[in-house]
Formats: sequence, C-alpha cells, structure tokens
Amino acid sequence: MKRVWAVLMVANIGLVACGGPSTKGGADEPLLKERYPVPAGMKPSPPMPWDPGYGQQPREVPAHMIPSKPESESTPFGNPAVFELVQQAERSAKAQEWSRADASLERALRLEPDNPYLWFRRASFELRRGLTKDAMASAAKSNSLAGKDRRLRVWNWELIADVQRRMGNEAGVRAAEAQAEKLRNKTR
Repeated sequence: MKRVWAVLMVANIGLVACGGPSTKGGADEPLLKERYPVPAGMKPSPPMPWDPGYGQQPREVPAHMIPSKPESESTPFGNPAVFELVQQAERSAKAQEWSRADASLERALRLEPDNPYLWFRRASFELRRGLTKDAMASAAKSNSLAGKDRRLRVWNWELIADVQRRMGNEAGVRAAEAQAEKLRNKTR
C-alpha cells in the first residue's frame, strides 16, 4: 500500500509540474505580435485555429517604418558594404578629403570591380579634382561596363564632354555631346 501511495504521489507531482495547458504560449503571444507585426496596408494571411492569437487583429506598423522599395532596387550596388563605402566617399569628397574619398571608392571597386556606377563615380571625383585624363579613362571604363543602361551611358558621355571642354577640345565636346544626345533620343 505504501508503494502504491508513493507511486501515486510521484505521478501526481509529475502531472502537476508538467500537466495542464501551457501558459508559455499565451505569455509569448504579445511578444510575437511585436516582433512580427503586419505592415500597414498589407493584409495578413488568414489565421488558422492552431495559430497563437487566433481571432485577434495583428498590430499595424507605422507607414514611415516601411521602406518604399526593397534595398536591392534602391541602389545600383549589390553589396551593402559597397553602398556604405560609396556614401563614405561622398562625405569625404564633400569635405574635400580626396585621399579618403579615393580610398573608400577604391575599396568599393575591389568588392565590385565590374560595377559601372562605381567607375562613373570615380570619374566624377577625378573630374572634380582636375584629373582630366583619369576622369576620361574611368568614364570610358564605365561606358564599357554599362551595357544597355542608357541613362548611365548618357551621364558618362556628358562627363566626357566636360572633360573635353576643360582640355579645350571643342571637337571632342561636340562628339561627346552628340553621343549623349543620340542615347537620350533612344530612351524616349
């Protein structure tokens, strides 16, 4: 009898410790809704009976917290580190710290050497510094990598026209402007 009593006591303690509905799911439910809110304007998938919080409305995210475009569409850089390096280069160039700007842009080019936008950015920095031959070479490299990106190719030809103007080559200016105009007309 003592044995049966001991077994029942152990079983009862085990059931009390482990038994009954878990309160953990209910306590975590608000935390899950805070971590994974449904963006404003977007309908949530219909809740299922086994989902926590079945039948309750999800919390909406303020519109200013939702990006307008996915990050991959908002920049021409595939790597977020490249985007940050370009921004550093821009800040340095704005402060006329050209060695820092060059270093940041050079690191970005090492990460994405075939990115025509980086070469265009480099050409524009070189032109701002008065390095006309280097700017011409970088713009030509950007053009060679631009492929069907007419907008970028127009920018490159406009930059080349500026380089030619600084060099005093009027024929080169006219030729570069003609190329830019030809590409502009194709995009319309």
